Amino acid sequence: MGKENSGYLLILAAIGLWSTIEVVTKYIHGAHGDVDPMSIAFVRFFLGALLLIPYAIFKTRSEKGHSPDLHSVLRLLPSSFLGITLTFTLYHLALESVKASTSATIIAAVPLFSLPLSSIFLKERLSRRVAFAVLLGLLGVFLLSFEELGAPGSMWGIVYLLGALVSFSTFMVLNKNAGREIGPHSATGFSIGLGALMFSPLLLVLGSPFIPELSPWSWVLLLYLGFLATGVGYLLFFTGLDRVQTARGSSLFYLKPVFAFVLAVLILGEPVMLMSILGIVVVVFSVRMALT
Repeated sequence: MGKENSGYLLILAAIGLWSTIEVVTKYIHGAHGDVDPMSIAFVRFFLGALLLIPYAIFKTRSEKGHSPDLHSVLRLLPSSFLGITLTFTLYHLALESVKASTSATIIAAVPLFSLPLSSIFLKERLSRRVAFAVLLGLLGVFLLSFEELGAPGSMWGIVYLLGALVSFSTFMVLNKNAGREIGPHSATGFSIGLGALMFSPLLLVLGSPFIPELSPWSWVLLLYLGFLATGVGYLLFFTGLDRVQTARGSSLFYLKPVFAFVLAVLILGEPVMLMSILGIVVVVFSVRMALT
């Protein structure tokens, strides 16, 4: 298997794991109506960092003969705040008022923002075909979320998600650039760790608990979110993205709402809408166009 094809498979596996996040998080919120979303976000990324940082140090030592230096790690602070702390503060706040399938749909518009950013910061050349596929995918995303755009109480949730979308798109491009200097594993692992640490002052200011009070089953789900969906998911995604062009790789994000929609219908009982089915068809076609 070629390097580029293996990159797409790694990204697709990450998208599959990430597609479960909205459904699992909504389930936890449903089982514990008063659980603080900031606490969930902190524990999720703290657990992910416990997995990713030791692996990042091991990979850097084996590939470069030394551990990542402190200066290079501290340079990740701004992007870590953007891509982890800010993005997922907004994201978990949004999940309190927006359906799981809609949340996944809006976040899936990452390629629309990463397209111009990768051209500016990474100097990647983008074909008209890929650019058109990205815009077509955005149309599919709109169709998938059309039914909820006018729903009462959902507007602030959508605003939060749009803010998360912009900050994560910026992080994705900056993280790939950092990965060229210290390696994708180190850039990803330490970004997750720094982002988790930067949740701490927010928790203190807001008076939120560092450890949420959950049932045993909800803790099993939160462990899944931290170690697998976050830790393994980020490792797979940024390792894969290092092997492909950013715009092409990030176009697979458009499959996230498709997976999340199916899971939300099967697990949470969210209704099936005609516009959602049409949106899925458009999304799949746009991904096919971007990758061929």
